[in-house]
Amino acid sequence: MGAEHSCLLFYSSSRWLSLGNSLLRVYEPRNEIYSYLHDDEHCFADKFIDAGFLIQMAFLSDLFEKLNTLNKSLQGNNTNILQLSDKVSGFEKKVILWKGSVSKGDYKCFPSLDKFLQDNEMALKEELRTVFVLYLSQLHFYLQKYFPEDEVEPIKWVRDPFNTEIPQHFNNEEAEQLIDISSDSTLKVQFQSLSLLEFWCQTQDEYTVISKIALRVLIPFATFYLCEAGFSAVAVIKSTYRAKIHLEKEMRVAISKITPRFEELCKEKQAHPSH
Repeated sequence: MGAEHSCLLFYSSSRWLSLGNSLLRVYEPRNEIYSYLHDDEHCFADKFIDAGFLIQMAFLSDLFEKLNTLNKSLQGNNTNILQLSDKVSGFEKKVILWKGSVSKGDYKCFPSLDKFLQDNEMALKEELRTVFVLYLSQLHFYLQKYFPEDEVEPIKWVRDPFNTEIPQHFNNEEAEQLIDISSDSTLKVQFQSLSLLEFWCQTQDEYTVISKIALRVLIPFATFYLCEAGFSAVAVIKSTYRAKIHLEKEMRVAISKITPRFEELCKEKQAHPSH
């Protein structure tokens, strides 16, 4: 039929990072879906020629694609809570921008919605625009609820110990060590060329107390990325040709970033003797 997509993304109860694209993959082939449902005389067929329904689907498909982009940007190795909180905070500010644009009748932030309105020479009804603005307001509210800024504020000194005020909850020893670090010109130069984790590991010997606090912030896993990586590894390892139940060793090899010491391992094995 000349459609860009040849299949739909079916729902799966397991986690997958591109879940946010599933709505867009329904909206884009909407004409083909309508033809299929119409030929099958399905009750949902009329939905795909209903302008009001398609406008709402276009808006949600754009918004969920943005959420999906945010979700994927939060994945990966060597991340920490400070980096990820910045991305969420940036997304919150974008939601405020989108809300203001929609309330003014500017829909360029939502390309599918904007294109649908232009192609059909339509204007968005006031009641739908009000619904979209309210939806974005609720999204911003829940982002602030689940990712409160005040929980990150007390640990922001970890990101830049040279330009920060002493946190009020610090005791005298912790405050003194942070002052010593912020006054050390040599460390300030090194700070520019090292990652946060490398920097605080390097200061452990001299500034033990404050470094331990910083590492307790940086070391914990900030997302479920390793769980996703583990699931992906299982999906690759398990197949119709390899159906072993226990995958502990295979998973370790697939996920670990540690390079095996092959020479040492070979020395522990006895070569097959010649006869």
